[in-house]
Amino acid sequence: MTETMQAPIETDTNGNRKRDNFVRLAERRTKVAIIAIRRIAKLGNHSAYDFGDVDVAQIATTLERELDRLKLAMAPRKTNGMADVEFRLGASA
Repeated sequence: MTETMQAPIETDTNGNRKRDNFVRLAERRTKVAIIAIRRIAKLGNHSAYDFGDVDVAQIATTLERELDRLKLAMAPRKTNGMADVEFRLGASA
């Protein structure tokens, strides 16, 4: 039997309203994104469209980059942003 991990539910005065809103919006927006990707895939009809490997690579790279941005935006915030910044003053000569 496997356990599934669920994100802690943040509640407010209306109970699970925040979670319910997230689920509702995430499901709707994900479905819209999937439909859009499927529409792009329909452009793969060589008898109807003229495109090459470079075009396909550009589309795929752009979509992958946006998916990476999505993951970063939704990742738990572990620091205040200072850990990513590296800065040192050099010794004066």
